[in-house]
Amino acid sequence: MYEKLGSFNPLQKNNFKLDVKDKKILFYLLNDSRMPFSTLAKKIGLSKETVLYRYNRFLKNNIILRNHPLIDYEKLGYQRFHILIILDESDKGKQKNFIDFLKEDKSVLRILEYSGHWDLEVIVLAKSLKEFDNLLQRLLEPFKSIIIRKDTEAEIDAIEHHSLPEIKMLEVKPHSNSSPKILIKPSYDQIDLKIIQKLSEDARISSYDLSQKIKLSSDAIRIRIKKLVEKGIIEGFTTQINFSAFNYHGYVFNFNTSCITKKQEMKLFSYCKNDHNFIAVKRLIGDWDFRTYLVVKDQIVFHNIVSQLKIQFNQDIRNYETWVIYYEHYFNSFPEVLLM
Repeated sequence: MYEKLGSFNPLQKNNFKLDVKDKKILFYLLNDSRMPFSTLAKKIGLSKETVLYRYNRFLKNNIILRNHPLIDYEKLGYQRFHILIILDESDKGKQKNFIDFLKEDKSVLRILEYSGHWDLEVIVLAKSLKEFDNLLQRLLEPFKSIIIRKDTEAEIDAIEHHSLPEIKMLEVKPHSNSSPKILIKPSYDQIDLKIIQKLSEDARISSYDLSQKIKLSSDAIRIRIKKLVEKGIIEGFTTQINFSAFNYHGYVFNFNTSCITKKQEMKLFSYCKNDHNFIAVKRLIGDWDFRTYLVVKDQIVFHNIVSQLKIQFNQDIRNYETWVIYYEHYFNSFPEVLLM
């Protein structure tokens, strides 16, 4: 069983230093974490053995937490929902039990802890509002004695930027789950889902090793992965970086708009795509219209980025709120509910 670690951990700050070759390795892995080491070596101008040594050093120092596929959950029939929670601070034991309980649930994608107004943000998968409502009751009811307040949101649109701010050698292609809605749901079967699950544990697993786990030939595995990519169910492969290892801090900037036009919304997404400090931008239905997630070295950088955003969209942004990410307790790109 692999660890589903998050990218923000205040207890693990190595301030790891990258040289130019390190940055190139991470850049290519962020864009395609299944790239063979031999190909990576040619692109960077190092031997395969040197690239492998550096890669293993990243793993040893918890720089790379995992390699995983980028999944279009909508094409698997699921939508992302957010749960915001304020907890009773008087019972730390129950708080820990609650977080452990959430980690074990088969629908949970991510658990973030904040310093600020909200204590937790839990991102989950559900097929419908009704299913989400049932899930909400299942998650919160056993711990209602420590839940002071909750709020819920539906995710309508999103882009995710799999990058590190200091790596700016080339244009990094952001991941978007805002693809045009297709009339015909792409076909897939339980074997495809099993393949995606194993790739989510380690996207660098070879077709041969995968064939031993799935009981298909290596060629059949390769063909299925290729088709999953062609259908857009898998949108690519990336690397999960430990931001805390580089002494980066996480912030969230939420804001509401005065009935933003589609043109301005696309402009906003484009603006954030071009700034490597934005790791995600989400369009929501709930208390906030937009939520942006950022990684920065310090509060001054965050202040300057947000100030520029407010200047660029001064006719659209009406009210806003900032949260500080304290700890990412959990991230799982393939919750088990997808197999059900």
